[in-house]
Amino acid sequence: MTTSGRLPVEYEHLNEFFDAKNVLVTGGFGFVGGHVTKRLVDLGANVTVVDINTDPQRDSIMNCASMDLRSKVLVQKADVVDVNAMKEIIHEGRFHFIFHFAAYASVIEKAVSAPYDTIMANTMGWVNVLEACRTANHKPNMIFLSSTDKVYGEMEGDSYTEHLTPLRGIGVYDSAKLAADVFSRTYHEAFGLPTVTLRMCNIYGPYDFNMGYRLLPKAMANIFGNSEPTAPEL
Repeated sequence: MTTSGRLPVEYEHLNEFFDAKNVLVTGGFGFVGGHVTKRLVDLGANVTVVDINTDPQRDSIMNCASMDLRSKVLVQKADVVDVNAMKEIIHEGRFHFIFHFAAYASVIEKAVSAPYDTIMANTMGWVNVLEACRTANHKPNMIFLSSTDKVYGEMEGDSYTEHLTPLRGIGVYDSAKLAADVFSRTYHEAFGLPTVTLRMCNIYGPYDFNMGYRLLPKAMANIFGNSEPTAPEL
């Protein structure tokens, strides 16, 4: 956004896609989900945010007083693992676009300590979204999955090649995300749903409150948050 609040000219074409459209963001109180929600609101979309934790005291861009973002969207507390809740929300919302960011764990350490919950949220939560879309009378124009480069497993060489590098994630978090990734293609090819999958790597930016685990905010906190810099734990 520019200082005037208007989009730069090169991005104005986005308005035709999102202005006055109904958009669902799951996990909207998280780091990336919150930023996407803000951009959608700026583009004039009618945004519904679903999250398992919608507490007004939660550290989130959604609750930032200066943004006043929460008052501009419809907030619904729900768990993506609850198939009936997701069907009700998606069937009634008649969404043009769905952005799925909800996940149980964004870090390997949490996933290992709760493998079943991780699989239910990160795999079946996405399947529940897809099933709700498949059975809805109003089909979305796009259903977006936030995936991860962890689906490739340990990298060999200098880079990944999207259509050539094998998908071989074997950790709990990796496998749960990989299964969701596979179901994106399945529901696209078997049922014609317009799924889009983005495999993200290390993300960083403002309003990221996950300083306990995420690489860059944790490193910055260790460097600048103490009287003396703290060496990272490897």
